[in-house]
Amino acid sequence: MKNFPIRITINNLQKKKKINLMLLKEKAYILEQYIPANIKEISVNLINDKKIIEVNKKFLNKKSHTDIISFKTDQTIDILISIDTAKKQAKEFNNSFEKEIFYLIIHGILHFSGYNDYSINSRNKMLKKQDIILKKIWDNTQTKKNE
Repeated sequence: MKNFPIRITINNLQKKKKINLMLLKEKAYILEQYIPANIKEISVNLINDKKIIEVNKKFLNKKSHTDIISFKTDQTIDILISIDTAKKQAKEFNNSFEKEIFYLIIHGILHFSGYNDYSINSRNKMLKKQDIILKKIWDNTQTKKNE
């Protein structure tokens, strides 16, 4: 499935929370092998709850916050991640903040790799795949210093 060249950009569009972007970019480079061949570019934008609520309402007609919204246009995936929600989930699941963000990036990519979370069964399959990828990339290359 390796697809070079692919461009993954991670943009911190909020100022409230400090994020180790270098660590996320290093992990994203390893993640490239899991990206479908038809994808040439991935843009990850880290935003706050207020902004994700606006996007959720405008494009998905939902009046609530969410952890992630992803869109695909041609050969590009755009992923929006709420850092506020990711921070809460990191505490809930006993993850570092960056690990939770990376987990959500994987989730966004899987949506365009044939996975969805619209039913309990499909959600369980997607989360299992997400966990496998996270473990291969994060847990096998993560040093305690960055956790």
